[in-house]
Order: sequence, then structure tokens, then C-alpha cells
Amino acid sequence: MFIDHASTILDCLTGYRNTHPNALAYTFLPGGKPQGKVVTDYRTLDEQARKIAYSLVKRGLAGKNAILLYPAGLEFMYALYGCFYAGVVAIPGNLSRNSHHLMRLRDIIRDAGASAVLTTAELKDSMMSKLDCPEVEWLSFESEDMCISADLFPEVKREDIAFIQYTSGSTASPKGVMVSHGNLLANIIAIRDTFGTGEHVRIGGWLPQFHDMGLIGHILHASALGGHYVFMPPLSFIQRPVRWLQLMSDYHCAFSTVPNFAYDLCVDKVSPEKLQGLDFSHWKWAGNGAEPVQAETIDAFTRFLAPYGFSPAAMTPCYGMAETTLMVSSSTDEEVPVICEIPDSDVYQLDEYSQSQESRQKMQRLVSCGRVAPGHRIVIVHPETKQIQAEGQIGEIWVSGDSVAQGYWNNPDKTRQDFHAYTACGQGPFLRTGDSGITQDDQLFISGRLKDLIIVRGRNIFPQDIERSLADISPLFRKNKTAAIQTGQEIVLIQEVEKAALKSPALAESIYQSVTALTQAYEVSIRDLVLIPANTLPMTSSGKVQRALCRKRYEQSNFNVLCSLISIKDFEDERKKSNSVA
Repeated sequence: MFIDHASTILDCLTGYRNTHPNALAYTFLPGGKPQGKVVTDYRTLDEQARKIAYSLVKRGLAGKNAILLYPAGLEFMYALYGCFYAGVVAIPGNLSRNSHHLMRLRDIIRDAGASAVLTTAELKDSMMSKLDCPEVEWLSFESEDMCISADLFPEVKREDIAFIQYTSGSTASPKGVMVSHGNLLANIIAIRDTFGTGEHVRIGGWLPQFHDMGLIGHILHASALGGHYVFMPPLSFIQRPVRWLQLMSDYHCAFSTVPNFAYDLCVDKVSPEKLQGLDFSHWKWAGNGAEPVQAETIDAFTRFLAPYGFSPAAMTPCYGMAETTLMVSSSTDEEVPVICEIPDSDVYQLDEYSQSQESRQKMQRLVSCGRVAPGHRIVIVHPETKQIQAEGQIGEIWVSGDSVAQGYWNNPDKTRQDFHAYTACGQGPFLRTGDSGITQDDQLFISGRLKDLIIVRGRNIFPQDIERSLADISPLFRKNKTAAIQTGQEIVLIQEVEKAALKSPALAESIYQSVTALTQAYEVSIRDLVLIPANTLPMTSSGKVQRALCRKRYEQSNFNVLCSLISIKDFEDERKKSNSVA
């Protein structure tokens, strides 16, 4: 394959342009349906990218940073490869125009020192006005007839920065991860060799193109291997999850990777009648990553699609992050996901793996994220002593390998802290991921984020355990839309509900029942259970709960609270006082 001898991903693109010029590279379904689809082959992809690169070089942007601000579609791919050709460092941006994302995007433009924003002609004027960043040049590109030679472009090297991936900020302020061309090639090879995908792989999906899983796992993974990516806008999936399943069936796609919540959404929202006539026998790799993988989700989704040719071994949990370009580990299409049981969080200490009779009575199911990719290494390290933990002991996950990125843009102190870690015995450098987990029989199991860890009276509780338990208690609570945060020695739960739930006579009872059940199960004090409107819980683009932001907004009383445990108590106290006076 071209990728095995490439210096940059441009070598892959030119290779397939020369050998398979008419092969489809991307098919875009604007409304999630085949009607109105837009396609591009490898010749057209390369030609359009070169035209944009020529315009960028003429403007003196080679070696500078540029924000890519595009709706889902082919224009983003042309601009991305155009930046690669021109030696411009691409920074994929989130086009969402709500106030929070606009503020974040403005901060990214300034933090990155961006010289230009690349966007469409239709969006340029409105986004210029909304973002008010006069220091950058706004560019859109129309199709032009010109023959562009690569001789006009600067030499792009393996060690050059290809793009800056700003993290979603699930636990802290967003940081720009610098990914070199070498990092990118190494990670796509790791994906290929670990999952088992091969040349001309067909991928289907809907993930945001500015997020690392959509950008690398789908868009660049496909083109680097001469494959075909069929995709729709994220909103098309959210509105009707069955569209993703229809896409996978209609186009015989073999690969798609999404966060855990997407599989839950399909099971909850797609009726069996909608699956009639669909065939998932071609679906070999159903990647599950970007957030904690739930054993219950795997079981439910596999049973749901099994009658239509979906294999249990197709479910392939994986693990990675922007700081490792994307993927670190994955299971394959030849093994059913491995599930292990460890002592549950309320008896599970960070520095010891207790196998006492008491610990065996309360167990937690963890799903393996497979084996570490070739050329990479993982060690489990005690975050305070920096001692390497024995197999089966929990600790922080540290990673080394060619996929580990170059560090954080314009942040040398944080780069040294996270990217240049050494163990107590001097092994390193490693990337400190901030995630906790264990290894067992060469399998990696993720237990949570260390920064999100809830510590009550010396006990460690992973917030996702409480969050999932709450969502399972009442059908009024939306699944995967819960945040558990700590205030002092108490827990606050923030839960999305549909507005119709407020009219349910069972609402107050559900709140009390939930608080009682969680108090008993986790032996914690629940200070408040806050109900907020649907789609208002702070989350990253990949579906992770932004607990740090939730904590900040709760402390500042900055949620649109529909109802809460405290307000119900206050109401009942007032009612009792009124009855007493009467």
C-alpha cells in the first residue's frame, strides 16, 4: 500500500489519483438519504485540493495557521487537503453558532494565532460578523479552471505539523494538540493493523468532521487507504438514527466508529419494523469509543441487529484521544468483546486491587478496549508515586509510540507535564492520558477519568457509574444525558428530561426514588437532583459529559432548572407550614 512508504498523507492521495483516478473517495448524503447525494473521485479530490493550495500559497499563507469552518460536506475535504499541499497548518472548527461555541471558536482563533479562516461563500459574511475577528483573513474558494503543478508548493515533510486538533474540553479548557504528518500516518497504520481494515475499505458514518474520530478515523483513514467514505450530517443521525443503519446496509459499509451513546440511541429510537430488508453482514468493525464503553450497550445493540446479519464479533471497542492522534488500542473483528469484573467503585481503592470476599460481592463490569496497537506501548502507573502497577491494578494510563502527538500549541509547560512523563524507575517519555484503567491478559480496560473521580470519605467513585444508574431508574430521565459532580462530600446530579416529563404525576416520586436508591447503592449523600431541558447538558462533540463545566454552571446557578430535589423539598416545607398554620 502507498501508506507503508509515504512521507505524508499527500503521497497516498497522489498514489490513488494516479492508479484509481475514477474510484469514489467520498459520497455525501446531505439529508441522510441517497437523494441529492454528492460524490467526488480521487482525481477530482486532488484537483480541487491543488486549486485551493495554489490560492493559499499566492496569499503567503504557507507555514501559517488557518481555521477550517465548513458545514458537513465535500468542501471541507478539499480545503483540508489544500492546506496539506500548501504547507498550511489546518485547524478544523465547529460551525455550531450557539453562543457557547462561538465564544470557544473565537478563543481558538486567537489562541492559535490563526492568519485565515477558510469557509464557504454562503457563510463568510455571517460568520465574520458573528465572530468579530478582524485580525484574520476570511477566504472562500470558487471552482476555477487551472492546471496546478505540485512544483509550486512548498516541500512538506513528515515532521511538519499537519493540523492542530483542539480538544473538546471535557475536563478542562480546550488545548490545541499538534499532530504531525508522521503522527497521522502512524495512527492510520495502527488503525489498519489493529482493527484489520485493508486497502479500499468502505466506511460509513455521520461524525463531525472537526472531531478527531470523524476526521482521522473516517475521513483520512478512508482516503489514505484508497477507500470510500459515505457520510451524512450529524444532525441527520440525531433526528433519525435509522438513517445511519440504512446507510451501512445500502452501501455495504464494513467500518464505522461512533461513541457509545449512538448505539444506545439506535436501540431506543429505531423500531424493528424499520430494519426490515436491511443487511448488516458486511459490517465487520462497529467501533465504540470516545466515551466509556458499556457492556449493556454492546449486549443490547448486538441482540438488536443480530437477526439482520450483524455479528457479535463486529462490535469492536477501542480507546484513544487527540493527544495520541486518535487510536491507541482496539479489539478486532475476530473476537467478541472481552468483559471483566473488578471490585465495584464503592470498595475499589486506587492503590490496591482487593480480592477479599467483601470486594467480590460487589463487582463492576468493564469492557476491554482491545490490545495496544503495534509500535505503541501502554503502562499503568500510580498517578502520585509514578510506580508501574502490576497487571490487574488500577492506575493512570501512560502511552508511548509514533502516534503520540508533538504537544500542545503555545503551551510548553503543559506539554512537558503531559507529554514528557517518566516513571519512578526512569522509563519514558510517556504521554499521561489522565484516564484510569487496568491491563489484564494483554487487554486494556478503561475505568474513567482521574480528574472526574469522585472521592467521598476516602472512597473512589466513578461518576459514570452513578450517571448510568440514575438513567436506569426512571423512564422520565434521558439516557446518556446525566452529569454527576461533587460538592464537598456530597453529590449533585444534573439530569436532562423532556418538558413533557414535568407534567407526569410520577416525577416527584421518581426524584425521591432515585435519590433513595443511589444513596443506598453508593453510600453517598445526594445534595441535589437537578432536572434541565433536553439538549442543554454541556457535552463534547463526541458525546462526553463536560463535568467540569457542569460543576461551574451549577455553582454559578447558570442552568435552566426545570425542577430539582431542593425545590421540591422547599415546596413541601412551605406546604407543611401552611397546613400547620391553618
